[in-house]
Amino acid sequence: MITISNNPAISSQYSNLPTAINDTSAGDIILVAGSSTYYGDISINKQLVLYGAGYNNPYGANTLVDDITLRTQNASIGASGTKISGIYVRYNFYIYGNYIGGGKMGNVVIESCKLQVGG
Repeated sequence: MITISNNPAISSQYSNLPTAINDTSAGDIILVAGSSTYYGDISINKQLVLYGAGYNNPYGANTLVDDITLRTQNASIGASGTKISGIYVRYNFYIYGNYIGGGKMGNVVIESCKLQVGG
C-alpha cells in the first residue's frame, strides 16, 4: 500500500501523485489524502486501486485532481481492472482503451467520484 499527501502536515511516502503512480507496480493500492491543493493530472497505464478521501468529505479536505487518463498500451499492459474511488476530477476523465493490433480496456470501476461535466 502506498500513501500520498501533498499536505506537509500529513505523513506519507509520496507528495507527488504522478511520481507515485510511475513508481508503483500493477495491482498496487494507493491511498491519496484529501488536500486543499490539487494533485494535477494523472495518467494510469497499469492496473491500480486508487482511493481518495472523497469529493464531499465531511471529515476534512477532498481528494482533488485536474485530469485522469486511463490507457491501454498493448495486450498485456494497460489500466484494465483499475478501480478509482473517492476522487474529485476537476476537468477531464479520459479512457483510451484501444491499441493498434486490437484489444480493449475492461473491468474499470469508478465509484464515489465527482466528474465535472461541461465547462
